[in-house]
Amino acid sequence: MEAARVEFLKRAGLPYHELERSGFRLPVVELGVTYRAAARFGDVVSVTCRLEDLASRAARFGYSVEGEGRVLAEGFTRHVCCDLQGRVVPIPGRLRGLLEAARLPEGA
Repeated sequence: MEAARVEFLKRAGLPYHELERSGFRLPVVELGVTYRAAARFGDVVSVTCRLEDLASRAARFGYSVEGEGRVLAEGFTRHVCCDLQGRVVPIPGRLRGLLEAARLPEGA
């Protein structure tokens, strides 16, 4: 899920290294996964990431793990925005704008 989220941020216009270079981090504070079907060692799976919720200091990402045309697992991560000293801070305007622009419309 982390690789999918990092790719999501990159496609949104904010590679993770740029986020840290600008003085912010998005640590995971909560994670959940529901397994729907088994994947076997060697199976090729794809993980998609989407922004589900954006609050003033936190964001929630949703994930779908698929293989052979079926959903194998669904999950989420919740992140808070922190400065480099680990203090929770509001999500900065530029990051908020990029995340809002990358969010899929409801029901998509």
